[in-house]
Parts: sequence; structure tokens; C-alpha cells
Amino acid sequence: MAPPISVLVIGVGEFGQHYADILSRLNSWRLPHTPQIERLILTRTRFESAERFAESLQQNDDCSVNEVVAAEASDIEHVRDLLEDYHPGMIAIVAKDKELGDTIHALYAAEAIAYGAVLCEKPFCNANGDGSSLQYFHRLEHCNNSGLFGLELPLAVVTGAMMQIKDLRNLLLNASNFEFFWQARDRSDNNVIDDLVLHPWSLIPPQFKAKQIDVLDRGDQADIRINLQNPHSRKMATCRIRLRAGGNFRGMVIDDIVISIITEGRLTKLVQVNGPLNDAARSQNTSVKEDVLLQVNNPLEQHIVAALRRKPIVSLSRAYESQLFLEQLRGYRP
Repeated sequence: MAPPISVLVIGVGEFGQHYADILSRLNSWRLPHTPQIERLILTRTRFESAERFAESLQQNDDCSVNEVVAAEASDIEHVRDLLEDYHPGMIAIVAKDKELGDTIHALYAAEAIAYGAVLCEKPFCNANGDGSSLQYFHRLEHCNNSGLFGLELPLAVVTGAMMQIKDLRNLLLNASNFEFFWQARDRSDNNVIDDLVLHPWSLIPPQFKAKQIDVLDRGDQADIRINLQNPHSRKMATCRIRLRAGGNFRGMVIDDIVISIITEGRLTKLVQVNGPLNDAARSQNTSVKEDVLLQVNNPLEQHIVAALRRKPIVSLSRAYESQLFLEQLRGYRP
């Protein structure tokens, strides 16, 4: 049996607290091939905030780790010190910097990868449209086949589950047209492409590669059209992604199959709607029974367990493809 490990969560804000909550309970589930977590180190930019959350988590009856430690991590020097002090076997990077934005994920990952498995919240870093963000992957190339790096893309779990079911796999691989409709539940100051686009992108089978991308970006709305090709089968497909700020509808149309994507507690469901798309939107707020195609249990939990096992769901090469896509949306042409 492998020795117990320490786990470092960098940034226990709104999203990071979900990571910490899952990690604090994992030991009691006795998952095979998954190391036990002895110590959980939780950081925020202010120590007092991290301490309050760490204390509340430690007092939770479901907490199964021996020690929950609070720490400040407001810059890369703090992160380096924590890595050296605790030598964590896994590092979850969920921080966002006021000036560097999501690029902080790439900078922290380059430091953390020398100590343990890294799971980054998406995106890996900011895209500027000149391809410069792709350089951050060079510092991780040595671990491409090690299973040490993973990107947390929730809907990649759903795509993987779909590919395990023959009818759904055939639907994905033989489709001629994909349409995705994605609305942010809350309005934010961020561009909707930065906030949302990797969710529907991760539902496109990785066998398809973008050949041409056209983008209409209005900040709180975006309409993206993509010509796709499967290089092996020569299959061509078109894809349209519509992003909107505000609302709560997430759905897709694969050829003539209308599917609503619904989150209920720890479950993500794909529900086929037997009618037009506006029925799918309405079904988000009603108790109408439709055909459930697939149920997936807590995608974040699955990403965390896969990272602990060093078998990430979204590998370094797939994370690179996601960053390349973001750069292409900003005008980069490799």
C-alpha cells in the first residue's frame, strides 16, 4: 500500500472550496488504487480567510483527513515555500490573480509538477491571440507521459462516458452537425468566451480537429462557427457554439437529436428532448419527464480521483489542444 500523502489546494475561493470538500472526505470512501490523504493544506491570499475555512472543514463530521492546515499564498514565492515545506503528492490549482488572471495556473503548475500530480482548473492560462500562451507548456513537456498533469474540464467526463456507450459513441463520431447553447448562470465582468467556451468544446469528440474558426464576439455574447474534420476517417462536420451571459440553459443538438444538459446535486444528466429546442430550455425549470440518455456522477470528484491515481481525464496533450483552441478564437493561426 502506498504511503499517505499531503494535498495542497491553492485558492479555496468559490470553486476551490468544492475541491477541498471532496478531498476532505475521500479517505472514508476507501477507493482502490487511490492514496490516503494525511494532510490537506488550504490557501487563500489572506491567511485569516484560509484559517476560517480550514477550521470549519476540520470540524465537519465527514472530514476524514488527520490534519487540515491553513496557509497564505498570494504569490509564487509563497507557493514555492509551501511546496518545499510539505512536499505534497497532489496539488490542485484553483487560484486566480488580479493582474495575471488564469495564467497563474500555468506558472504555479510549472513549480508544482516537480513535487506531485497537478490538477488545474480550466483554462490553463489566458489566451492573447498570438500563440504566446502555448509557451507555458514547454516547461511541462517532460511529464507528458507521466500522468502528472491534468486539466479540470467537467464535460470531458461526460464525453468519456458517452464514448463508452455504443449508440452515443456512434452519434458523436458520425454527426455532421453540432450545435451548443451555453449560458452563464450569473453575469460577470469576464468575456463569455473566457468563462464558458471550453465546456462545449470538451463535448466535441477529440477525434475532430478544427479546420476553420469564425468568431463573432460581443463580450457578453459570442457566436462561434467551426469546420471540423476527423483526420483518420476524413469525416467532416460543422459546429456552432452560442454563448450568453445570464440564464441557466445548457444544451446541444447533434444532427436532429436535441439534448438538455442538467445538473442535479452531484449528477450531470443528458436528457433527450422530444421536441424543439425551446422545450429543452423550458425543461430546465419544470418537472417534465424526458428521456435520460446518460447520468454522470460528480465530474469534479472524478477529475480529483483520476489525478490522485495519476491517470488524468484531460491529459497534458489534450490541455494543449484546449489552449490552442482558445488562441485560435482570438485570431491565432498556427
